[in-house]
Amino acid sequence: MRQITKKNYLNKLTENKSLAYKITFIILLSWIYAIGSQIYITLPFEFIPITLQTFMIFLSPFIFGNLAFYATALWLFQGLLGFPVFFELSGGFTHLMGPSGGYLIGFLFSSYYLSNVKSKNILILYLNLFISLIILHTCGIFHSTKFSPLNINAILFFLIDLIKITFIPFIICKNKKDIFN
Repeated sequence: MRQITKKNYLNKLTENKSLAYKITFIILLSWIYAIGSQIYITLPFEFIPITLQTFMIFLSPFIFGNLAFYATALWLFQGLLGFPVFFELSGGFTHLMGPSGGYLIGFLFSSYYLSNVKSKNILILYLNLFISLIILHTCGIFHSTKFSPLNINAILFFLIDLIKITFIPFIICKNKKDIFN
């Protein structure tokens, strides 16, 4: 039986598909990101909720390649135009310029980085996810420190995001042979 790799899966998904199909797919994926932004857990000691968007945006490039990056860019553009695609159904230019705007922009860079990862080796996947998480949090922290000094919240969210991405390689790798090759 032939092993389904990322390339094979993407070919099945987009091979011989029209531009309209790909655009429709990107739009739908951007809406899935918007839905993920609304699914959250609020910790009792924290004012910023833990949303599902990080997990979704970090997982999608491994499954959908560059289409996930384009969906992330579209999701941000929709938010910039004022569509309610960010947390608590918010959007608009002011939201991107607010304290969480750097994290939103960091998603774009992280998605681009991850959409170019080709390995299915679990250690390399973790390394790339960690690098992408550093990219995300560097953008977020750099921007948010314009509004308030760096505090323990940044470290807490980095650790929470680290826990979120722990599951991604196991979702991507179908069997033990994939994990270490």
